[in-house]
Amino acid sequence: MTGNAFLCGWYDTAPPLHDVELMRTAVLSCFAAPNVEWFSNDRLNIAATGDVASLSGKVDVAIIGAPYWKCPDLEKQSDEYGHAQVVANNYLKSGMQFLDALAGRFSIVLFDHQHQELVLCLDRMGQQHLYYAKTGTGVVFGSRADAIVSHPSIDKKISSQGIYDYFYFHSMPSPGSIYEGVGKLENGQYLVFRNDIVNAHHYWVPEFVEDN
Repeated sequence: MTGNAFLCGWYDTAPPLHDVELMRTAVLSCFAAPNVEWFSNDRLNIAATGDVASLSGKVDVAIIGAPYWKCPDLEKQSDEYGHAQVVANNYLKSGMQFLDALAGRFSIVLFDHQHQELVLCLDRMGQQHLYYAKTGTGVVFGSRADAIVSHPSIDKKISSQGIYDYFYFHSMPSPGSIYEGVGKLENGQYLVFRNDIVNAHHYWVPEFVEDN
């Protein structure tokens, strides 16, 4: 993740237990970014400094990073309408297969209103960071782990495995984090939250071929 670009937020299947403005203030306190776009309703809150789009009650999209499209026509559309708009259009056409045409460095948050699904996506190399944690009735997500635990429904308890990983690897490898209960998307992975269930899928895995 570079610069001040970030996205974060939460989705609840039940009315919020905490004051929404207080939650916004707490989550955004982790980032130093002046220009923030919000998608917000009673259940969904998404904040992002990148490209955002909303298609009239069908799908909301926020994307940050430096993505590009493999198809020249889609790349041309993104130049004209923005990456979020192209993501939204192609998601409605082909579902998660839109990721096959997208490359570069990116993290995406997408909300499908029809299916009441929240989708988180990470680029093939994991150049961005995207963390998440389940609450009792929803999920919190963000570009930084400390943004997740700033939400009042998430525990700030440090993970003993996370400490071990940090000293052993000198980094914090996915899918864990420094906090218990806070996960981190792996490269080439997307996550779907629906009906209080989180399911993670790999849309891309590296292939290694030995030279003869």
